[in-house]
Amino acid sequence: RGELDVEAFGAALTAWNRRHETLRSGFRTGGRDLDRFTVAPSPVVGTVLAGPADVDDVTAFLRERLDRGTDGTRWPNHVVVTVERPGSTTVLVAFDHSNVDGYSLLATPHELHELYGAAVGGREPEHAEVGSYLRFSRGERSAAESIGRDHPAVVEWERFLADCGGELPRFPLDLGVPDGDLAPHAAHEERLLDPFDAAEFEEICRAMTDRKSGS
Repeated sequence: RGELDVEAFGAALTAWNRRHETLRSGFRTGGRDLDRFTVAPSPVVGTVLAGPADVDDVTAFLRERLDRGTDGTRWPNHVVVTVERPGSTTVLVAFDHSNVDGYSLLATPHELHELYGAAVGGREPEHAEVGSYLRFSRGERSAAESIGRDHPAVVEWERFLADCGGELPRFPLDLGVPDGDLAPHAAHEERLLDPFDAAEFEEICRAMTDRKSGS
């Protein structure tokens, strides 16, 4: 809520990219090989991409921008967009799945909010240090290479598959497809709130946040 401090937000994004090595990494192909590379941290510079427009124009622009900015075969493959209005700003952050999981998606809003607040207030952010994603991956690969046939996890999986006749068990419900075929993907969407209820819910959430922060 409030006008966006563009310089502070740029500093927050710079700190965010500096903290997370995966945001500065991408994929490079060479023949049949696929390598992941990392670039050094550098300041984030904002760019004005669009001026005032109606709702349909903004929606189409954001859909195209977010889709193009999260292509996993290109770098960078994450994008941050702000929609600024008098008195308020909406921040949209989108990633290719190679950069995030469910936990990091939950942590990102709080982390960016804290980094931005620290930049605005001229203070150090209250965040624990984070490790290297690539160093973690090397450790995981090394650990996997040390596992042999006699490892307890391998022995347990062998027993489980043997009990299932050498195959993974079927889904416990009848999906109406023959063995070996995939069930078609289906999505269900249900509107829970109309625009007026959503606005009221947002105000309640803001009031609760303000009370917790003491503002």
